[in-house]
Amino acid sequence: MKKRAFGKDLPGLIQQTWLLLKKDALVELRSKESIPLMIVFCIVSLVIFNFTFDLRTSNVTLLAPGILWVSFIFSGLLGLGRSFTRETERETLAGIRLAPVDPAAIYLSKMLACFFSVTILQLLLTFLMVVFFDVNLAKPFVAVALPLGSLGFAAIGTPFAAMTMNTRAREALLPVLLLPVLLPLVLAVVSSTALAMDNVEWNEISLWIHFLIGYDVLFLTISFLGFQIIVEE
Repeated sequence: MKKRAFGKDLPGLIQQTWLLLKKDALVELRSKESIPLMIVFCIVSLVIFNFTFDLRTSNVTLLAPGILWVSFIFSGLLGLGRSFTRETERETLAGIRLAPVDPAAIYLSKMLACFFSVTILQLLLTFLMVVFFDVNLAKPFVAVALPLGSLGFAAIGTPFAAMTMNTRAREALLPVLLLPVLLPLVLAVVSSTALAMDNVEWNEISLWIHFLIGYDVLFLTISFLGFQIIVEE
């Protein structure tokens, strides 16, 4: 008997997700549209921050978490919006919907593609932060907060990008709709990153880490179950 997750055929869902994720990866490798754009934007952002702020040793630790996550969020928004714009321009999503593909598989593939791309961006941003601002981000709790923040961004950003992909002002509408929902996530990741850089104990940072886990689980579940409504509208 096949195992089921939320009433779905789990082996079939995994296979469909893998095929769609592979398709997105091949398209990105051939077109090189999203990831290079995100990388260029994050480099430019950090260069501007580097020349704008007079970052002395006494205040680098205070500003670094905010700079890191502001650069990450806005760079990630570029790639997130582009992923669904490409589907609309080439009408590939309509073709996928005509096939017997579970909408949850479409969500999982897009979410995982977003997660992997922003993880690559995050690693680059972390390296550039060390180079530009001479801060130490090699902290265990930073390594916990970063992927949790990326997962939350991908989990909630994917359905919002799908909702705005057919609108005329999608490039402007996506940040307007998404950023208020991301605000708790940004607050949690900035706070946990700052505390980790200050070498605080686990009992002080655990509240934010637990919040991030809860946020990720909540929006993963809601998006997973409700994505069919979004793609059918």
